[in-house]
Amino acid sequence: MSDSGGDALTLEIVREFDATPEKLFELFGSEEHLVHWWTPREQGHYFTTPYCKVDFRKGGRWRMCLLSPTGSEYWQGGSYTLLDPPSRLEFTFQWDEKEGQPDNEMQVSIRFDGLPGGRTRMTFRQWPFLEASQRDGHNGSWTAVFDALKSYVTAN
Repeated sequence: MSDSGGDALTLEIVREFDATPEKLFELFGSEEHLVHWWTPREQGHYFTTPYCKVDFRKGGRWRMCLLSPTGSEYWQGGSYTLLDPPSRLEFTFQWDEKEGQPDNEMQVSIRFDGLPGGRTRMTFRQWPFLEASQRDGHNGSWTAVFDALKSYVTAN
Protein backbone atom coordinates (compact mmCIF):
# COMPACT_ATOMS: atom_id res chain seq x y z
CA MET A 1 0.00 0.00 0.00
CA SER A 2 1.46 3.36 -0.88
CA ASP A 3 1.34 6.55 1.13
CA SER A 4 -1.57 8.71 0.06
CA GLY A 5 0.35 11.97 0.26
CA GLY A 6 -1.55 15.19 0.84
CA ASP A 7 -4.55 14.54 -1.40
CA ALA A 8 -7.63 16.57 -0.40
CA LEU A 9 -9.69 13.36 -0.40
CA THR A 10 -7.43 11.72 2.17
CA LEU A 11 -8.31 11.77 5.85
CA GLU A 12 -5.47 12.14 8.35
CA ILE A 13 -5.91 12.07 12.11
CA VAL A 14 -3.02 12.31 14.58
CA ARG A 15 -3.66 11.39 18.21
CA GLU A 16 -1.53 10.69 21.27
CA PHE A 17 -2.29 7.89 23.73
CA ASP A 18 -1.06 6.92 27.19
CA ALA A 19 -0.03 3.48 25.96
CA THR A 20 2.97 1.93 24.25
CA PRO A 21 2.98 1.18 20.51
CA GLU A 22 2.92 -2.53 21.43
CA LYS A 23 -0.26 -2.10 23.46
CA LEU A 24 -2.05 -0.07 20.77
CA PHE A 25 -1.04 -2.54 18.06
CA GLU A 26 -2.48 -5.35 20.21
CA LEU A 27 -5.76 -3.46 20.71
CA PHE A 28 -6.21 -3.11 16.93
CA GLY A 29 -5.76 -6.85 16.38
CA SER A 30 -7.97 -8.43 19.03
CA GLU A 31 -11.71 -9.07 18.71
CA GLU A 32 -11.89 -9.07 22.50
CA HIS A 33 -10.68 -5.47 22.60
CA LEU A 34 -12.11 -4.09 19.34
CA VAL A 35 -15.73 -4.59 20.38
CA HIS A 36 -15.17 -2.18 23.29
CA TRP A 37 -13.72 0.78 21.41
CA TRP A 38 -14.42 0.54 17.64
CA THR A 39 -17.64 2.41 18.30
CA PRO A 40 -18.61 5.72 16.67
CA ARG A 41 -21.29 7.97 18.18
CA GLU A 42 -24.64 9.15 16.92
CA GLN A 43 -26.31 12.10 18.63
CA GLY A 44 -24.09 11.66 21.69
CA HIS A 45 -24.67 7.90 22.06
CA TYR A 46 -22.10 5.24 21.20
CA PHE A 47 -22.79 2.44 18.76
CA THR A 48 -22.24 -1.16 19.86
CA THR A 49 -20.31 -3.85 17.98
CA PRO A 50 -22.41 -7.04 18.13
CA TYR A 51 -20.31 -8.85 15.50
CA CYS A 52 -16.53 -8.73 15.12
CA LYS A 53 -14.32 -11.29 13.37
CA VAL A 54 -10.63 -10.63 12.86
CA ASP A 55 -7.95 -12.78 11.21
CA PHE A 56 -5.06 -10.54 12.23
CA ARG A 57 -2.36 -11.52 9.74
CA LYS A 58 -1.25 -10.25 6.35
CA GLY A 59 -3.95 -11.28 3.90
CA GLY A 60 -6.37 -12.03 6.75
CA ARG A 61 -9.87 -10.60 6.64
CA TRP A 62 -11.81 -8.56 9.16
CA ARG A 63 -15.55 -7.91 9.38
CA MET A 64 -17.71 -5.98 11.84
CA CYS A 65 -21.27 -4.90 12.40
CA LEU A 66 -21.86 -1.55 14.06
CA LEU A 67 -25.28 -1.19 15.66
CA SER A 68 -26.51 2.39 16.00
CA PRO A 69 -28.40 3.63 19.07
CA THR A 70 -31.55 3.61 16.89
CA GLY A 71 -31.06 -0.04 15.85
CA SER A 72 -29.60 0.40 12.34
CA GLU A 73 -26.85 -2.04 11.33
CA TYR A 74 -23.75 -0.92 9.45
CA TRP A 75 -21.51 -3.69 8.12
CA GLN A 76 -17.89 -3.10 7.17
CA GLY A 77 -14.86 -5.19 6.40
CA GLY A 78 -11.62 -5.57 4.55
CA SER A 79 -8.29 -7.34 4.60
CA TYR A 80 -4.94 -6.73 6.25
CA THR A 81 -2.28 -5.71 3.75
CA LEU A 82 0.62 -4.94 6.12
CA LEU A 83 1.37 -5.88 9.71
CA ASP A 84 4.69 -4.56 11.02
CA PRO A 85 4.38 -4.82 14.81
CA PRO A 86 4.38 -2.61 16.70
CA SER A 87 4.89 0.32 14.33
CA ARG A 88 2.61 -0.08 11.29
CA LEU A 89 -0.73 -1.54 10.34
CA GLU A 90 -2.46 -1.29 6.96
CA PHE A 91 -5.78 -2.67 5.77
CA THR A 92 -8.54 -2.15 3.26
CA PHE A 93 -11.87 -0.73 4.42
CA GLN A 94 -15.22 -1.07 2.68
CA TRP A 95 -18.83 -0.63 3.78
CA ASP A 96 -21.31 -3.23 2.54
CA GLU A 97 -23.46 -2.39 -0.46
CA LYS A 98 -25.51 0.77 -0.50
CA GLU A 99 -28.57 0.79 -2.74
CA GLY A 100 -27.41 -2.42 -4.43
CA GLN A 101 -23.98 -1.01 -5.32
CA PRO A 102 -20.73 -1.88 -3.58
CA ASP A 103 -19.17 1.04 -1.71
CA ASN A 104 -15.70 2.18 -2.76
CA GLU A 105 -12.84 0.26 -1.21
CA MET A 106 -10.48 2.48 0.76
CA GLN A 107 -7.02 2.02 2.19
CA VAL A 108 -6.11 2.64 5.82
CA SER A 109 -2.58 3.17 7.11
CA ILE A 110 -1.80 3.52 10.82
CA ARG A 111 1.62 4.36 12.23
CA PHE A 112 2.46 4.06 15.93
CA ASP A 113 5.43 6.17 17.06
CA GLY A 114 6.71 5.70 20.60
CA LEU A 115 7.03 8.80 22.77
CA PRO A 116 8.74 9.31 26.14
CA GLY A 117 6.89 7.99 29.17
CA GLY A 118 5.34 4.97 27.43
CA ARG A 119 3.12 7.15 25.24
CA THR A 120 2.38 6.79 21.52
CA ARG A 121 1.61 9.15 18.67
CA MET A 122 -0.77 7.44 16.24
CA THR A 123 -1.01 8.73 12.68
CA PHE A 124 -4.11 7.43 10.89
CA ARG A 125 -4.70 7.89 7.15
CA GLN A 126 -7.67 6.73 5.04
CA TRP A 127 -8.12 7.21 1.28
CA PRO A 128 -9.47 7.62 -1.41
CA PHE A 129 -12.77 9.22 -0.63
CA LEU A 130 -15.11 9.91 -3.54
CA GLU A 131 -16.07 13.32 -2.21
CA ALA A 132 -15.26 15.68 0.64
CA SER A 133 -18.56 15.01 2.45
CA GLN A 134 -17.69 11.29 2.68
CA ARG A 135 -14.26 12.15 4.10
CA ASP A 136 -15.79 14.60 6.58
CA GLY A 137 -18.32 12.00 7.76
CA HIS A 138 -15.53 9.51 8.36
CA ASN A 139 -13.55 12.17 10.20
CA GLY A 140 -16.36 12.56 12.73
CA SER A 141 -16.78 8.80 13.12
CA TRP A 142 -13.07 8.03 13.48
CA THR A 143 -12.66 10.89 15.94
CA ALA A 144 -15.36 9.29 18.12
CA VAL A 145 -13.75 5.85 17.70
CA PHE A 146 -10.37 7.20 18.81
CA ASP A 147 -12.02 9.00 21.75
CA ALA A 148 -13.44 5.61 22.77
CA LEU A 149 -10.00 4.02 22.28
CA LYS A 150 -8.44 6.64 24.53
CA SER A 151 -11.02 5.94 27.25
CA TYR A 152 -10.54 2.19 26.83
CA VAL A 153 -6.74 2.51 27.14
CA THR A 154 -7.17 4.58 30.31
CA ALA A 155 -9.56 2.05 31.86
CA ASN A 156 -7.43 -0.97 30.95
